[in-house]
Amino acid sequence: MTERANKFAGKCRVCGQTVEAGAGLLTGRPGAWTVQHAAPKWVGSPVSGGFVGGCPEKVEAPAPVEAVADPERGVYVTATGQLVRVQLARGSRKAYGLTWHARGGHSGEWKYEGRAILAQIVRPISAEEAALFGHDAGQCVFCSLSLDDDRSVAMGYGPVCARNYGLPWGNKRQAVKVPGKAEAIAESVCGSV
Repeated sequence: MTERANKFAGKCRVCGQTVEAGAGLLTGRPGAWTVQHAAPKWVGSPVSGGFVGGCPEKVEAPAPVEAVADPERGVYVTATGQLVRVQLARGSRKAYGLTWHARGGHSGEWKYEGRAILAQIVRPISAEEAALFGHDAGQCVFCSLSLDDDRSVAMGYGPVCARNYGLPWGNKRQAVKVPGKAEAIAESVCGSV
């Protein structure tokens, strides 16, 4: 078996992490070469020295986020914060997804993504996020209707979608707290408590 410095970067056969060119060993024989980190060496004094080289300690990857299994009709959020509207096909009633693409200002559109996007959703949209979307886009995140009623503008979504998706609706005590724009509107429309 031959052992020499590696000329090219490769995957360590021991730990699976990348070994940079010249930082490890190429072992094996022609046609069956493997790369590994160089053996650790003690550097420095016996008291204050330490090992240099060798396989790095394994870094724990963050736990994968579980996708929502078989989502129902509604609006969801992916791990990256992308909004996904889940709808059901008319004939088959199979779920598919649309993602929101903002165009700047208060406009944007929902674009068809098919079934593949469904594996990326991790949770339903919160009432606060739905209200923020409505305040920014001027339309309901669930049905895309324009928010033109004063209470709907204040809440960020309409009464029908509030009922359908279990969101607060009606008075200031139930109003969704979104800092900024909505507070003054909600105060004037819903009155004080």
